[in-house]
Amino acid sequence: QAEDGIRDRSPSRGLGDVYKRQAFSEPNSIPQLGTTQKLDNLADKPMNRLQYRNFGGHQSMVVCQTVNAGSGRAGMRWWELRKTSADWSIFQEGTYAPSDSLYRWMGSIAMDGSGNLALGYSASSSAIYPDIRFTGRFASDPLGIMTVAETVIHAGGGSQIGFTPRW
Repeated sequence: QAEDGIRDRSPSRGLGDVYKRQAFSEPNSIPQLGTTQKLDNLADKPMNRLQYRNFGGHQSMVVCQTVNAGSGRAGMRWWELRKTSADWSIFQEGTYAPSDSLYRWMGSIAMDGSGNLALGYSASSSAIYPDIRFTGRFASDPLGIMTVAETVIHAGGGSQIGFTPRW
C-alpha cells in the first residue's frame, strides 16, 4: 500500500510510486448546525472509486480524497492521472475549498467522454445542516481549477445525531 493509501491493482506498483504529491493532513471532524456532535471526515482513504477512461490518444484516471484545506477545515483534493506512451503521471490536481466556513468531504469525482470533470461532495458547518453539492470543470478550462459554480443538489434538513458519526 502506498503512503497515501491509494493503490492500484497491479501487484508491484502502487500509485504512490507513480507520482509524488504535496503532503496533506487530515482535517478536523465535521461540524453541523444545531448540535455539538461532529461527523467523521473519512479522510483516511480516497472516496468512491478511481475512475478510468481510455480516450485513444491517452488514458486518464480521476480520484478524490478529503484533506485539511487549512486550519482543520475539510476540502476536496482531486487528481487526474494521465498516461500517453510513457508511465502514468499527474496531469492536473487541485483542492476545492472556497474561502468560506464550509467543510467539504466524502466526495466522488467523474469524467465524461469529453474530459469534463464533475466533483460531488457533502458540505456542512456549524451554520448549516449537512447537504450535498457539486462543482466541476470543462476540459478546456485552466488545469487544476474547478470553474463551475458550486451548486446545492440537496439542502440538508437536520443534523446527524445518535450512535454513529457517519452522515
